[in-house]
Amino acid sequence: MIVKITMKMKMKKNRPERKGKNFMIMELLSYVPEFKKDVSETREKFKIDKDGFKSSDKLDKWATENDIWDYKNDYSRNRDAVMKDFPLNTFEKRMLKLGIKYRLPFNFYGLPYRGVPLFILMGEIRPPDTNYDIDFRMNGRKLLWTSLIVYASLSKAEAKEVAAYLRDIQLNLLPQAIKDIDIFAKKRDHANRERDLPLLNEQIIRSGKPKKIKSFLPGSYLDILNKRRTISVKELKKWERMNKTDIVVEYSNPTSRQIGKRHGVSGEAARQVKKRLNSLSKEFFGYDLEP
Repeated sequence: MIVKITMKMKMKKNRPERKGKNFMIMELLSYVPEFKKDVSETREKFKIDKDGFKSSDKLDKWATENDIWDYKNDYSRNRDAVMKDFPLNTFEKRMLKLGIKYRLPFNFYGLPYRGVPLFILMGEIRPPDTNYDIDFRMNGRKLLWTSLIVYASLSKAEAKEVAAYLRDIQLNLLPQAIKDIDIFAKKRDHANRERDLPLLNEQIIRSGKPKKIKSFLPGSYLDILNKRRTISVKELKKWERMNKTDIVVEYSNPTSRQIGKRHGVSGEAARQVKKRLNSLSKEFFGYDLEP
C-alpha cells in the first residue's frame, strides 16, 4: 500500500512559532493604498462584509452560498489539491490576480487560511508559517520520493532548516544553489524594521500634519498684553522676545520628534521611516505607500 504523508505536519511540532519576515511583508502590504482599494473592491464584488467577516459562522455561510467550500471554517481539503488545482473559482482567480499584481509568493495567496485570502475574508494578518513545504511518499517502510517546494528565496536560516529536515528522512536533494538573496537580509537597516512599522502607523493615523499652536500662560504679562486690542502685532512680538518663558507651544498632532521619542529614536529617524518603508514597498509590491 502506498501512503502519502505531508512532512509539514511533522515539522511544525518542533519548530518554534515566529512572525518575522512573512508577517512584516503582509503587514506592510496592508498599509499600501492601492492594496486597500483592491481589498475594498474585492469585498464588494464577492459580497463580503465591509471590514471582513467577524465570525466563522458568517464565513461558512458565505462559502456555502457561493459554493466555495475550501474557505469554510472546517477546511479539510488536501493542501496539494489546493496548489495543483488553483484557481478553481472566480474568488481564487481574483486571488491569483492580486498575488501577481503585488509580486507575492504563491503561499501568500494560494492557500485559504493564509495571507491575502484570509485578510480579505476576516481582516486578519496571518502569513504563511514558512516559505517552503516538504512532502514525501512511503510504500510500507520504503521511501519512494521526497519533494521540496520553495515559494520564495530562502534565508540562510531557512535553508539550514530545510537541509536538516531533508537529512532526517535520509535524502540529500537540497540544491546547493539556494542562496540567501533575501531582501531583508540584504538591507543594512534590517534590525530596525520591526520598529519602523509602529512608527509608520503612528504617523499615518495623524489627522494631517502637525501645526504649531502658540499660546501664553494664563495671567502672564504676555497674556494680558495679547488681550489688549490696542497693541500691534509688531509690538507684541517684541515683548515675546523678552518674555519667552510666558510662551506655550503645542501641536495639533504628535510631531515626528514626539513619536520618535516614544520609540527611543530621533525625530529625523522617525521622519525617514516612511521613506525607507516606501522604498521597500515599491521593491516588493511595485506600489508606493502614498496613493
